[in-house]
Amino acid sequence: MKKERVILFPENKNIGLENDHNCINALQEIRIGQNYSIGQPSNRYYEYIHPVIDPGKMSVNEFEDFRIIEGMPIIVMSILVMADGKRIAVLRNYENKPFVGKIEQIFARIDMSITSREIITTEPNL
Repeated sequence: MKKERVILFPENKNIGLENDHNCINALQEIRIGQNYSIGQPSNRYYEYIHPVIDPGKMSVNEFEDFRIIEGMPIIVMSILVMADGKRIAVLRNYENKPFVGKIEQIFARIDMSITSREIITTEPNL
């Protein structure tokens, strides 16, 4: 006889499912030319948005300086598919200004940056 899993709080079992469903829909709908905004960092720093494709080469000071991009409107310029299957969006400032210093484009892992709310959807009339 197969054991059934015990649900400790059955009244709370559906909390968060609708929110996860909305994230999945936003993930599937991301397209070149769409407008978004930079949300809050998911940790102390942005984990999935970086000024370079390989963030391992960045110093702690560069991560700290990069936090000023919070709330900036962005536009998806292109989508890269890496050899390991990860999808990376190339983002530019909506106003065609540099983000930090001379950085004109940033890179974001699509699946994780939307799920962690580092990238958030915006109103269509920016």
